[in-house]
Amino acid sequence: MRSNVTLAAILLLTSGLATNATGQDCPATVTDIDGNTYPVVQIGDQCWTAENLRTAHYRNGNAIPYATDNSAWSQLNTTSTGASTNYNNDPANDAIYGKLYNGFAVSDGRGLCPQAWHVPTDAEWQTLESALGMPTNELGQTGYRGGAENVGGKLKATVLWNSPNTGATNESGFSAVPGGFLNIGIDNLFHFYFQGDRGGWWSSTNNPAFAKYRELMSAHAGILRSDLPRSYGTCVRCLRDATVGLFEQDPVQFTIAPNPTTSVFTLKLSQPAQAGQVVVLDATGRAVLAQRFNGNGPVTLDLSGHGNGLYVVQVFYPDGTRLTERVVKQ
Repeated sequence: MRSNVTLAAILLLTSGLATNATGQDCPATVTDIDGNTYPVVQIGDQCWTAENLRTAHYRNGNAIPYATDNSAWSQLNTTSTGASTNYNNDPANDAIYGKLYNGFAVSDGRGLCPQAWHVPTDAEWQTLESALGMPTNELGQTGYRGGAENVGGKLKATVLWNSPNTGATNESGFSAVPGGFLNIGIDNLFHFYFQGDRGGWWSSTNNPAFAKYRELMSAHAGILRSDLPRSYGTCVRCLRDATVGLFEQDPVQFTIAPNPTTSVFTLKLSQPAQAGQVVVLDATGRAVLAQRFNGNGPVTLDLSGHGNGLYVVQVFYPDGTRLTERVVKQ
């Protein structure tokens, strides 16, 4: 029985899909929880959104607080709460540059990117940079790197940037635009700056105060890797979750029992967390269950009403870590 279920899952997962070297299928577009649709580009073995994120809601449908003044933004940062806004408080910027998010929205366990997508880690940014020719010895450096290889120029759009837009070819298809930044200055006022000259993008790699981010500049052909206070606002790109082969598994960091199951199963996490989310996907990649958790469980999930077959169980931690296991319903 189990072999038949697995074979059916293989057929569902592989039929009609054009995959890259790691087994990923890059769709032409992806749609967020608000119905915004983004073009997708494959760079190396990764699938990236080719526009900045615009969503006003987390993946579970909860609203992301939208701040239009320094008081609201500061208060949200003080409580480590996610926030978003538009450059110069102008909604017209949304369609062109996307929203500016603080670093706490990026790490919120409810998920900023669409289902099966995530804010890339610092290491995943390095994978992108390597695919565009950055030397290995520069990947972990801070400051601007990859200038000689025109890594930044390959990422930058050829429009919207102020002169000189050094090296811009957009040959990667990433279509990076200069969305700028937001900060609360020493005068305790909103300060929007660098739109047209610089673009910034968060990574999900962070500590309590700072997160790794990337920055492109009109006057430079490289790409900056540095730390940005999580209280700042800048842009977000989403990366598709890496496809894990049917017979590959993460190092065991949570257990599922019983497996196979007839409907109800429990998972227990070996890595405690203050909060997180469990998402169960069917063989087509559609989310069929989602549940938040605190501590290390156990978490009980029920597949009653869903068909027999192979399901993927993903655990999302607030720091951006994702763990994957599989469960068979029969």
